[in-house]
Amino acid sequence: MALVTVLLTAPGWDGSHTHHAPATPPVTVLAALRHLAVAAIAVVAGSALLRPLAGAPTPGCRNLTRMAATVAAVSPVMAIGIGGALPPPLAGMAVLTLALPPLLSRAAASAAAGALSTAALATYLATTLSTGSASGVRSVVDAAAVLLQGVAAVVWTGSAGHLATARAEDRDRTTRRLLPAILASTAALTAATLARLTNDGPPPSSAAWAAILAADAILAGGGATAATVVWLRRSDRPMTRARGRSASRWVGLAVTGFAGAALVAMPPPAVPPAPGVPFMDDIAAGGRLIPVLVAPARPGWNLVHVGADRAYVGSERGRLTAAAARPGTGNIWAQVWLPAGRSRLWVKVMGTMNAVQVDTGPRDGRTPDLRGSDGPECASVALGRILAGATGPLRSCPADRLTAADAAALRATVRFVAARGARTLGLVADSSPRSRQAATIVRAAARHEHITVAAPGRARIPLMVVAGWGTAYGVVRDVGTGSTTSQGTYLAPWLLNTSLLVPPAGQLLPLRFPTGDPAAVKYIAELSRRFPGEPASAAGYTAWLKTAREGPIRLYAASPLLVPGIPDHHHPTGAWLPQGSITAITSPLAE
Repeated sequence: MALVTVLLTAPGWDGSHTHHAPATPPVTVLAALRHLAVAAIAVVAGSALLRPLAGAPTPGCRNLTRMAATVAAVSPVMAIGIGGALPPPLAGMAVLTLALPPLLSRAAASAAAGALSTAALATYLATTLSTGSASGVRSVVDAAAVLLQGVAAVVWTGSAGHLATARAEDRDRTTRRLLPAILASTAALTAATLARLTNDGPPPSSAAWAAILAADAILAGGGATAATVVWLRRSDRPMTRARGRSASRWVGLAVTGFAGAALVAMPPPAVPPAPGVPFMDDIAAGGRLIPVLVAPARPGWNLVHVGADRAYVGSERGRLTAAAARPGTGNIWAQVWLPAGRSRLWVKVMGTMNAVQVDTGPRDGRTPDLRGSDGPECASVALGRILAGATGPLRSCPADRLTAADAAALRATVRFVAARGARTLGLVADSSPRSRQAATIVRAAARHEHITVAAPGRARIPLMVVAGWGTAYGVVRDVGTGSTTSQGTYLAPWLLNTSLLVPPAGQLLPLRFPTGDPAAVKYIAELSRRFPGEPASAAGYTAWLKTAREGPIRLYAASPLLVPGIPDHHHPTGAWLPQGSITAITSPLAE
């Protein structure tokens, strides 16, 4: 019964209920094996832990623990067989579980081994389920609540196993011995949950209150069972006592099973995101997890980025806005007005409605405006910081100013063009502060090199783009289709973006780092894992690094590989230019 109970409710341990959880594959065979391993370990650890209280194990108890240990040990092997792998800590615990059943013959050794296994499992569940947005006292309360949840799950499943396999004549005694452990773990869990809510306040989700009500119901049910047992022992009526013993036996077993089910199925309520800090959450839809990014997460207009092809978002459930693609980006975007403080963001994907907890903080201080065409680039900065584990509000956006390093790269590019004999240079800019400053730098450098700056057109001249992502995408698209002619399309350093490199426009970029640098490869891999389908960008990479690269400037040429049948707007992930290459074509340029 214990094993069946936990298996039926094991999806609660999948780790998808917490804020900022990584985007993981859908619940497949591999996920089922994870659940199976957790459930089996809980049964074996609980049986071993409670051995001194339950007494000598019956043949049924031994068979149950052997079966559960075998299931746990086989799970990692089965995961490898289907081309996957269980998390190393879980796989290690699953294999070591085989050592517990033989120890049931010795109470002290069994309890010690069960305690170690329980602690390991609870710690693993805490690292899987506890959130990363809390800090200080909040993080301690959060971790303690999840640890207690893991311990209580082990105690309850172990109790159910002992009760279900106890001999008929020993079942009352076993129930009386195990009830204190069941009630103590329940009381501790309820106290931790209430302390957590007191610390964080009730999140705007009915799931949190459902968890509290379940814990209270478990505690009340356990107390009623204990009272029934005590009353029966003091009763002088044999018939009532006999009937009561039978009733208490099954009530105790039912309460224990219900407790384990409720605990595993209802993880602790998620800690709300830090106030006024961009965050990423995952929502379940279509059998998989969909990442959702909210930036700047401040009162007023916010940019919501959804890792899907179609979605509807809004601050009111009945008034949703369709998210849409934006030029030079991946996935889809929507602008949503959010009130000050805590609220909910509604996201509908694949017909499934999800509520995302939001805390925009108080309405004070300067907030970056992400409503314009440069908003997605600024959001990529927020995403890069989230991937790196950084916290703190978003203070500014890359398009707000031109950095000295980028200005030097633009001057070096103009000198390179002049050295190749070009006498005219096409220039594309937009209205952002960075672009205006960049255009001024380019014109001054061109005058110094006696080059005329002109607007792009039909003339075959080098074309330099210092605009933002949206405008730049239109330029490379037009060059790629032949609507605009160019003798090489020189992109500003901040235009290193997978979406801008796919159209075949002869893109060249002045960069200070090799695109195959191990750090860059690691960033792209993390981006693909956490936000599938999201194009890599220079802004996101710099934010992920937490510092700007300071190497020498080299020109890199992007060479997309055009495959028949695949449109040039296809955005695969896993590299800066997955269907092509980016190669250095110069030695370091003088700054």
